[in-house]
Amino acid sequence: MRNYIDYVEAGYAEKFESITGVQNWQISSINRYGIFKTDPRYNEDLLIKELKGHDGNSSNKFVGFSESSQRERLKEIRLECQWCLSHTPHWADFIDHILSDLEKSKKKFKILVDIYNPDSIVTALYFTLIKGNPDYLPLFRIFVDYIDTYKTEVYLGEIKSIGIKPYLKLTTSTNYQELSNEFFRLQLTPENEMDAIAMGLRYSILKTVIVEDKEVSSQFVEIDQNTIIPDTSNYTSVEEYIIKNKDSLSLMITNYNRFSLQP
Repeated sequence: MRNYIDYVEAGYAEKFESITGVQNWQISSINRYGIFKTDPRYNEDLLIKELKGHDGNSSNKFVGFSESSQRERLKEIRLECQWCLSHTPHWADFIDHILSDLEKSKKKFKILVDIYNPDSIVTALYFTLIKGNPDYLPLFRIFVDYIDTYKTEVYLGEIKSIGIKPYLKLTTSTNYQELSNEFFRLQLTPENEMDAIAMGLRYSILKTVIVEDKEVSSQFVEIDQNTIIPDTSNYTSVEEYIIKNKDSLSLMITNYNRFSLQP
C-alpha cells in the first residue's frame, strides 16, 4: 500500500469531477471491461459523465441537455437537477419555475442546464481563497435557444458581493467556544443562503436575452411568489469583495484551519 496514496485512490463523483475539472488532470486513456466494453451505449463521453455524477446522482453537480420534442427528458432534467439544489432553495425554486414553464411551452427550443452547487458556501469560499480559484464557488448556467425566433435566453447563477462586511463568527471572532459552535453548525447543518448573507454575499441570478446574436437585455432577477421579478440589489464581484475584506477573510482562513485540522 505504500506505493499508493489512499486519498487519491478512494473515489466518488465529486472527487473525480474536481480532479478532472478544477485540478485539470487529463484523461489519457480509458480501459473498459465487462458490460462497459460490450454495451455499445457506453461510449467514453457517457462513462465520464456518469463517473462525474452528472446523471442526477450527484449532490453537487448536474448537466442535462434536451429539446422541446423530448418531453420525458425535460421532466427528468427538472426532477434530477433538484438533487444538487436542495440546500439552496432560492436557486431551486427559480430553476424549477423556468423548467416548468418550458415543459408547458409550445415553442421549439433546445436547452442546456449546467449546475455546480457545493454543500457549503463557507467551505467553497475557503477553497476559493486558499487556491486562488473562483471555480470552487457555486455556479449555474441555463441556455434556452428558441429555434424559430433566433432568440436565446441565458440564466447565470453566481455568487456576488452585496457590499456589506462579513459578520460570520469565523470572520470576526477569536473566541474558541463561539468559533467551535459555529464551525460545528456549518459542518453539520449549513444554511447556505443565510450563511452567504452573513459573509456579505448572495446567490444571484442574471438573465440575458440575445436575439440574432445581439444582446437586447441583461438584468438581475429573482423569483417571488412564483413570479420572476427584477432584483434591484447592488452587486459587486467576488474579486472586489476579497480585496475589500482581506483582513476578515484572512482571519476566516486561520479559524477554518484551526478547527478543520482538529481530530
